[in-house]
Amino acid sequence: MVKCNQDQVERLKKALKREEDAKLCLRIQMVLLREDGKTQPEIAELTGVSLSTVNRAHMAYDNGGVNALRPKPTGGRRRENMTFEEEEAFLAEFAKAAGAGELLNIRELKLAYEEQIGHPTSNSTIYDLLARHGWRKLMPRPFHPGRNEDAQEAYKKKGFRDDVRRARRVAAAKGRPLRILFADEARFGRMNRPRPCWAPAGVRPAVASQLIREFIYLYGAVSPTDGACAFLILPAADTECFQIFLNALAKKFSRCHILLVVDGAGNHNSGDLVIPSNVTLAFLPARSPELNPQEHIWDEIRETYSRTTPPNRWTRSAISSWMPLSTSSATQRWSNP
Repeated sequence: MVKCNQDQVERLKKALKREEDAKLCLRIQMVLLREDGKTQPEIAELTGVSLSTVNRAHMAYDNGGVNALRPKPTGGRRRENMTFEEEEAFLAEFAKAAGAGELLNIRELKLAYEEQIGHPTSNSTIYDLLARHGWRKLMPRPFHPGRNEDAQEAYKKKGFRDDVRRARRVAAAKGRPLRILFADEARFGRMNRPRPCWAPAGVRPAVASQLIREFIYLYGAVSPTDGACAFLILPAADTECFQIFLNALAKKFSRCHILLVVDGAGNHNSGDLVIPSNVTLAFLPARSPELNPQEHIWDEIRETYSRTTPPNRWTRSAISSWMPLSTSSATQRWSNP
């Protein structure tokens, strides 16, 4: 046992007043009680801890001072296979492949990881690894193999800006604010194809089977700046249904002039369309779905909602509950794809 001098006792008392960690304060008190002449059994009884705890506190202080009394951090990765930096280097090659459009699956990643560390591991280790480095599972961004990248770049640099400038002049002439919306329609449906099921030995279930396809079309328009949106469930992707959607948009945002950005589908530029007075249509370059943020909402619905709720059971209230979440996700993906 090392006896403290008066200066050390004063520092212990100041530390006791200054520190907020309860465990550290209790250990400092154990040392101060020793300096007051108390024995270890008496200190254990006064502080409500075991004799071995008092002994460890005294030994820690004698060997390392007040800092040795601080509680050691708990938690963390105590049995890590790689350091964080080694994991980053390991994932770097896969990040290049993901950025190039290659589809990565857990099996390939797990095999490479096991080869790196030299022993088998579980799928959960790989999932934890990906989560630790900010990876997430999401729908790939689609692009048409026949796209014209020069036309897309020209549209992003100049074409869209020109469309907005023209629409802003029209809106100013009418004394209305301009609202920019991106619109699209998507098909959701089902096919009643039989699936494997469990059955005892000697039993093969029999089910009625007829190949039936059921589809609906969900029309949507969203503003990536504030998430304002409008959606309609319609039976087809034709000029008549798009006209209904246009009229609904014009009515919903009747106080604004709308710049509605759409793709070049036939029902979007049909000569039979009657464009409402507060709507101006603008067209994306051909084969360019990746330029339309509305596509992100379809991805979100397919990933999150349509798997659990078949389209024939969609209701207005159900879709209304989805949309704030979907549009929030879409605006996040627009700013951070």
